[in-house]
Amino acid sequence: MFQNLSRKVVVDLEYPYNLYLRKNMAQYNEKALDVWKHLSWQTCYCNLDRLQSRVFKSMLLGDIRAVLQVQKLVVRSNSARFLAIREVTQLNTSKKISGIDGKISLSFTERFELNEYLRLNLNNWKPQTLKSIPKLRKDGTTEFLKVATIADRTWQCLIRFALEPVQEAQITPYSCSFRQSHSYFDLQKLLFLNLNSKAYGIQKRIIEVNLGGCFSLSSHSSLMRKVIAPRGIKLGLYRTLNTGLIPKFSEPHSSSSPDLSSLLADITLNGIDLIHPSVRYAETLIFLLKPLDNERIIMAKLNSFLLDLNFDVSLKRVKLTSTLTGFNFLGWFFRVCPNGSFRCTPSVENYKTFRKKVKHIVNNSNYGSKVKATKLSPLVKSWRFYHKFCNLDGSRNSLFYMQRRAFQVFNKETRQDRYSSKKLLDKAFPTLRRFEAGIPLTNIDNSPYSGHLIYNVYIEDPTFCINRNRKLFPLWPRHNSCIHCGIVTRG
Repeated sequence: MFQNLSRKVVVDLEYPYNLYLRKNMAQYNEKALDVWKHLSWQTCYCNLDRLQSRVFKSMLLGDIRAVLQVQKLVVRSNSARFLAIREVTQLNTSKKISGIDGKISLSFTERFELNEYLRLNLNNWKPQTLKSIPKLRKDGTTEFLKVATIADRTWQCLIRFALEPVQEAQITPYSCSFRQSHSYFDLQKLLFLNLNSKAYGIQKRIIEVNLGGCFSLSSHSSLMRKVIAPRGIKLGLYRTLNTGLIPKFSEPHSSSSPDLSSLLADITLNGIDLIHPSVRYAETLIFLLKPLDNERIIMAKLNSFLLDLNFDVSLKRVKLTSTLTGFNFLGWFFRVCPNGSFRCTPSVENYKTFRKKVKHIVNNSNYGSKVKATKLSPLVKSWRFYHKFCNLDGSRNSLFYMQRRAFQVFNKETRQDRYSSKKLLDKAFPTLRRFEAGIPLTNIDNSPYSGHLIYNVYIEDPTFCINRNRKLFPLWPRHNSCIHCGIVTRG
């Protein structure tokens, strides 16, 4: 139905929106409404997931030609275009920030106009200039936020649908950087498996490398060599990078979905995990060194890898520590005790940031006790959920002093007594069930695009024979083999 609609409508190529459709809006509205009634987001997601699974399977098998062909199907798919428009204009948390076009939202008919424009100019995309918005950092410096137009963001989201399965097939299992099938707790479990007493974690050392700020000088040519995509997509990506888009990871605890900038930064660092056994999240990399490993050789390999990408090696921050001393990673403090046991607790910086937010709510005189309890409940619950697998023993991590201070503030109100204050305190500081079984580990080879992806193989089986001229000849029957679990079934 979408293809028939797109063939009947003639679109002018003037950017950003065509003028022909605006003159004939009444006729176009009837067709658009008819399409929208039969549009199912569940069907669109199924169609896109099926195409992405084919890209992932072809990339695992090393069939680059099939990867490029299926990627063309992904970007030409009407389902992918409609999902990209929906994600940018409706689901994205930063949709109220406008680009140079001044648009923060699109009407019903403008979404279909954008769909037609994307269909016609997909392989020859010319992005507009990015809008610079000054943003003040925590250290007092000013950072300029680059914002693209709605049309450019939609094209970037559509290209991300085609590049994500390829990156998922290329990435190493121990890299959990913005992977849909992995969480922060998988990194916590991986560090536990490498630093516990059975793995002799007391004898190991840690090299913590932070590459934040190094992406501003990265080479576009080296990045484009790593991108596996058709020529039209690469041309649009190169033009987008020249407008000022910097491959950069978004904030670790951001609620928005990963954008094209984070994906390109992840593609840029492909192969850095092969230097030495490590765990990586975004630009933070942790090398796990055994007693006989030489840290100078590892850093020399890392510097040569970064110089090939035209990175400024002086901007990286490197820290060599022992597991007995401990190190911070993603708001957790990891340490191996002298008896060889592994301990994970909330870091001091994470606790201070959380305490500052709680004190701001408790000491605010504009709120009543009920309002304070309502505001504290999701904050405390999210903090305890994030540290649910940590050791929370002690008065600091159990939030004893915070609860005592909140109880004193609640009890000072004339409308509250100690019994009602205790009820509000239980509401403000909810408790979670204790996890005794340890951290559950997601299958490191799992992927949102994987599953029982089969391909045809021919296996010699002497039990299958055919009779030709009274002679037995072995027949090679067709079998279906899964590329993940290796199960072979007869086809």
